[in-house]
This record gives sequence, C-alpha cells and structure tokens, in this order.
Amino acid sequence: MMHNSAKDDFAKIMQSRLRKVSRFDIRSTFTAAQNARVTNESVDRHAVRILSWLGYISMPVATHRLYRARIWTCESELPTALSEGLEPPSALTELGRCNKPGRPVLYLADNPQALVAECGLALGDVFLMLQFAHRHSQEDISCVPIGLDPNLYFDGDPMLQESMNYQKTFFGDCHSKHSYVQSQLHSAFVAKNTNDDAVHRFTAAIADRLLFSGVGVEGIFYPSVATVGNSHNFAVIPNAWRRAYKANAAFLVRLKPDGEFEILNRAFVGDTDTLHWGADVEVEGPIPVNMRTIDPSDPRIYIAPWKI
Repeated sequence: MMHNSAKDDFAKIMQSRLRKVSRFDIRSTFTAAQNARVTNESVDRHAVRILSWLGYISMPVATHRLYRARIWTCESELPTALSEGLEPPSALTELGRCNKPGRPVLYLADNPQALVAECGLALGDVFLMLQFAHRHSQEDISCVPIGLDPNLYFDGDPMLQESMNYQKTFFGDCHSKHSYVQSQLHSAFVAKNTNDDAVHRFTAAIADRLLFSGVGVEGIFYPSVATVGNSHNFAVIPNAWRRAYKANAAFLVRLKPDGEFEILNRAFVGDTDTLHWGADVEVEGPIPVNMRTIDPSDPRIYIAPWKI
C-alpha cells in the first residue's frame, strides 16, 4: 500500500540512498574522511554524505548533574563572572572533538572526577570548577548519543524501544546497512585523536553539521575517551543549556597528591551570572538518574582505544 505522507516519502528517499551504496562504499567514505592528506572541504563533504545516510535518536539529558573545569593560574584573583569558566571566545577556540576552530561549544562532564583526565590536570594544579543543576522544569536539551548504543543506558525503556522499532520500520530492508553506518560513526567518535588531528577534523565536521545546521540538535553525548568510557561528556551549543539547567555553584580547587579535591574557595552564582565567593555551597555528586551502570567493555560501546 502506497502512502503519500511526507514521512513515507522521506523514508523512501533514505532507503534509496542506502540501496545505492555498499558496505565497502560506506567504509571507504569513513576512511577517506579521516585521511590527514585531504582538505577540510573534503572532510566536510564526506561528513555531509555520511549524515545523509543517517537519522538520529535523541536522548534525555536533564537526569544528569553536569560539571566543567578550566585551569586557573592566579589564586589571588578570583573570577567574578560565570563567563570566565564557560566556552572560550571564537578567536581562542581551537579544534576539538566536537568543534571546528573558531566555533566554540560548551564541553561538560557528568562526573567531577572526570575533569581531571579530561582537562589533563596535574597534581597541585588549581582549577575553576563549575556545577550545573537541572531547573526541575519540563525543559531538556535535545541531545544525540554518539559512540554508544542508546539502549545501553535505557534498556527496556518503552519510549526508546518505540523509537528503535520505528527506525526499523522506517529503514525497512536497509536497516542493517543503516546500523552499519551508525557503528562506523560510533567507532570513529571514540577513537583517540592523532598527531595530525585527522580524527578530530572528522568528528568536528560531524558535530558541526549536527549542532549548527538547523536540524534541532543542541548537544552531543559521548563516552569520555580520557576516562576509558567510565564517564561521559556533553558538547552543547553555547547558552543552549540555560533552558534546562542553572549554573548553581563555582569552586576554586587544588588537585591534591592523593588525587582528591581540596576546595580553596566556594561561590554561588547570582541571577546575573556573577560569582559570589565565600559562600556555603557544596560539590554535589553525579546523578545519572534512571540510567544503568555500565561496563566500559560492553560491546554496545563501539570500538574504542581502551578495547584495542
């Protein structure tokens, strides 16, 4: 039976695209996209082609408490504004896993201890740590998981299962090929960067397309390579977090020889994003509510450096 809805028409377009490519074509495109000798323009073209074979499934983020850190070199000069700990200005933004040079995103972690590895902190380093709490509203960030199977965290969740079943119907006999594209993308996204930045050029091109091309994605959720998958990172469009989150505390912290945090000063965040030091606030623990505790070796986390 033929359907004339836009949804069915789009499904036919996606299935047609996938039927025209072989697994060899898919793998070759991923290999070419991560070739250090190709131009940035070529990487972008490969990223667009890869995403043309994919849909995406968003996941809830607001069950998390989030954290951010940056090195602070002068203990006697405390930051006065929240912006001093947020994403850098465009002119100072270098290539990252989820951002192109000059295009900042806000990187966040779901565990404060993960910041040590993610920021490359050394014993004795002093850093500014920000803490973000959910506003307890119905708002959330539209976030796409990459580098893992969403069923890993929400196994048995009826809404996710409905979405996955819809995906099988949507892609029809091309579903296995679509899954292969997903697995290739996931594997690339949790690979270590190379000295020539070939991996990050590709993942940044994918992220840039998802976050800034108007498809409605505000963040990317992915396993932390620095913590071998034991925590997770979020790359969020600047200020998109404000709808669902509030930065509720800031801390000046020293990393002690035993790896523990020494809190040097504490601040609450005012309504105008000012930092008020000397406050009575605490570092609150991570809260991945409704998410399963996972083993980083689970096969549904795709091929990652710690599994090679």
